[in-house]
Amino acid sequence: MGVFKEKASRKLLLGTIIIGFLFVFFYQALVRVDFVPVNFKASVGSELDTAVILLSGWTREQKEGKPEDVWSRGRKSALAFFLPKKETYELKFELSFPDNISPEERVAILVNKHRVTTLRPKNGKRERGNRGWKEFSFIVPTSLVSKGYNKIQLVRLSGSSEPVGFRSIKVRNYLKVRWAFPRGYLLLNKQRWLSKSGGGSINWVFCFFGAMILPIIWMGYSAWFSSVSRMSFVRSLRLGWFTYLPSLILILLVYLVSRVFFFNLISLPGDFLLIALGLVGISKAGQLFRYAQGERLLAQAGHLKSFVLDGSKFIVGFMVLLIGCAVLLIVKKEAVAAKVADWAYLLLVIGVILKLIGLRRQGD
Repeated sequence: MGVFKEKASRKLLLGTIIIGFLFVFFYQALVRVDFVPVNFKASVGSELDTAVILLSGWTREQKEGKPEDVWSRGRKSALAFFLPKKETYELKFELSFPDNISPEERVAILVNKHRVTTLRPKNGKRERGNRGWKEFSFIVPTSLVSKGYNKIQLVRLSGSSEPVGFRSIKVRNYLKVRWAFPRGYLLLNKQRWLSKSGGGSINWVFCFFGAMILPIIWMGYSAWFSSVSRMSFVRSLRLGWFTYLPSLILILLVYLVSRVFFFNLISLPGDFLLIALGLVGISKAGQLFRYAQGERLLAQAGHLKSFVLDGSKFIVGFMVLLIGCAVLLIVKKEAVAAKVADWAYLLLVIGVILKLIGLRRQGD
């Protein structure tokens, strides 16, 4: 280990330890295995889990509207609906205010007896094809939500008794989901800086374990690269260290965005590893092709290039995963089968693209 007597080499070693620590930290902070997306529309008379239960202050005595529409009676109206877990939610109320109502009319929204927001008729978003109906959205923080049925009250603050129509509530616990790679959810709640997504504390022992493992991988790869090339071990260490930076910088930016704004970007475990290991692999492949000098390294680089550009292996992988999907569906594992199918079709796309590239090269 005499190579680390140099100051520059010691800095690289310290930097690698920090990178390994941060990789494991970001994995814990950004990956959420137990996340269940919630997105449904609740209305009066719908199925049990998505049904709105009218408590008090409602009537159906209105000529216009749909059969499920109800109208407030008096200054206070209350209803309840089911939420599957304690989490931050975005609620979108579909309401109708009379045409002659004052623009300054205000309706307070209370969730489990806590005031969340105040609605004004002029601030709602008009819906196409639903004349007179508007959509009002607001966020309910985790602290006010209960697992199970939650009570919502609409309180008229101006003293007016004009009926307000209610049609439905749209509920979701995320802003956006991407089913392409990498899949990610924009959760509505903002997380603390040093905590896991969805609560809980970071396992610091796990982070230190990563800080010890990555330097071993880094030095092992550098020793191999130095042995099959004309490059010194110190230079191989320096080049190998820089291959980890693109992945770390991208994940760091995602982490900062998640902590600064009022949402938390999370990823599924496989997709997080795809980003991290994929960028590192691309960087190391670029290093291999660029600095190949020895005959042995050139031969290995050529074999690696032909292996990577062979689309048949990816297509075979697609077929194997597709058979696995069929088996999972037989044993009633639909959720796992859906995830495996995503990976299968990704391999198919990669395989077809590589096949097209190969045909183009043969034509040339």
